[in-house]
Amino acid sequence: MSNEEASSSQGTKRPKRRKVDCSGYCGLTEEQVNSILSLVDEDIYLSDVSEEDPFLDSGSEYCPSSEDSESDLDELEPGNEQENQQEEVGNVEDNITHQTVLEIIWTKNEFLPKIHEFDTTNSGEYWSQNHLLLSPAFSKHMSRDRYFQLQRYLHFSNNEIAPPGNRLFKVENVLNILKENFQSQFYPFQNLVIDESMILFKGRLSFKQYIKTKKHRFGIKLYVLCDCETGIVLDFIIYCGKDTNIKAEDKNNLGTTGAVVAKLLEPYLNKGHSLYTDNFYTSPTLSTFLLQHKTNSCGTVRQNRKHMPVFDKKLKQGDTDWRSSENLLAIKWIDRRDVVMLTSMHENRMVTLPKINRSTYENVIKPLCVLEYNRQMGAVDRSDMMLSSVDCTRYKKLFFHSIDITLLNANAMFSTRHTKKTSFANFHLAVIAQLIERYGIVKSIHCDLGNARLQNRHFPVSVPRKPGSTKVGSRRCWVCSHTKQKQAKRKESSYMCPECDVGLCVVPCFKLYHTEATF
Repeated sequence: MSNEEASSSQGTKRPKRRKVDCSGYCGLTEEQVNSILSLVDEDIYLSDVSEEDPFLDSGSEYCPSSEDSESDLDELEPGNEQENQQEEVGNVEDNITHQTVLEIIWTKNEFLPKIHEFDTTNSGEYWSQNHLLLSPAFSKHMSRDRYFQLQRYLHFSNNEIAPPGNRLFKVENVLNILKENFQSQFYPFQNLVIDESMILFKGRLSFKQYIKTKKHRFGIKLYVLCDCETGIVLDFIIYCGKDTNIKAEDKNNLGTTGAVVAKLLEPYLNKGHSLYTDNFYTSPTLSTFLLQHKTNSCGTVRQNRKHMPVFDKKLKQGDTDWRSSENLLAIKWIDRRDVVMLTSMHENRMVTLPKINRSTYENVIKPLCVLEYNRQMGAVDRSDMMLSSVDCTRYKKLFFHSIDITLLNANAMFSTRHTKKTSFANFHLAVIAQLIERYGIVKSIHCDLGNARLQNRHFPVSVPRKPGSTKVGSRRCWVCSHTKQKQAKRKESSYMCPECDVGLCVVPCFKLYHTEATF
């Protein structure tokens, strides 16, 4: 397979694309979230949302409200009460309910799962007070113990009713919901690509795979269908060995890899699409099957595939040899290595590029199908480079990876609707900021912000009154109740530091708290 980057390409006619709708990617409506939050503890609440979003311009929100029905929420409910009973902790008041988990996924679906992107030894260091590891954003919005409780109780099914032989039972229902949303919210352009993707996993797993050309060489393999134009992931199949979700009839007729293609392309057959694949999938049998369903194909192919023609073996670099049937064209082109292509939509034509060959000082010449292949392939690999990995059990890893894909799709869909492009990193941060602003998290228990209290600018403000109360607001002074220089005592103060979210006496506690490491 040639790795040369294409510098020119022929335009292709695309079928009319449906209107893009991002509404389904948040998963729950505001009404559903409010009903959930009414059942959980008081230290997390959903704030009112103003019509004008302070983070984004009008019409360019990153996280619009969903109009999905409550059926998606219902599918997540069965069995979770049993899961909580199976993993009961000592303090009943601290138990995390199913509704709490969904609320966290809604309000901070990226803030929490994505903390693994910071390079630390373990998750507990995100709350470390060491000035070299200090990350105030995490401790400001959630305590360490609460995060680990949520991780512990993150379940999507009931283990007691698990069907035998289904390796994806723990997370399958969630993945199906997300994949349905992927396909319902966006209809792709003409060109599609199917390739493998890897989720990093080095633990014990019977269907763990190794692909040396991928960013993550070891892990869980996914067969991914992408739109070439936008890079949006339309569907994926998780490789589970003999239990992989493909049709037995297609497997007998097309082989295992051909059955994977038939399964992924099922909603898009007979629509005039064009599919690009590498030599892991491409075969004359598969190309014929796709043509029968009004779908073109192009890709590199192994010479030992069944029904492949025999090529001239005495070719020099730059030479080509080709064979054709009524509908298929097979080309062998000698680059730095042998490149064999099988296509049903390109003519046998060489294209001269402006790029100069450093050995011959002549313009580079390539077959048309190779140029188009290089141009269209790579959507899956680009997605892999922007996604990261989280260290957890495999079913949670699959869930977090699917959330990553959802965010990546949302970024691509956002870009199709706006002329100004937004990088994935900036888009990700904007989503986090908007979710925190819109559904603000306030903790009733203070969490020390470490050295941030000694470095930032701080100003005292009056403690706000409680709703419906006429009394002056007050809070316990943090310094008076935690001092080590003298006997600690409880003392109320009507002033606080809004940045640190602590009550403080104006004199001398406010100064001590923001200037002394110990007090």
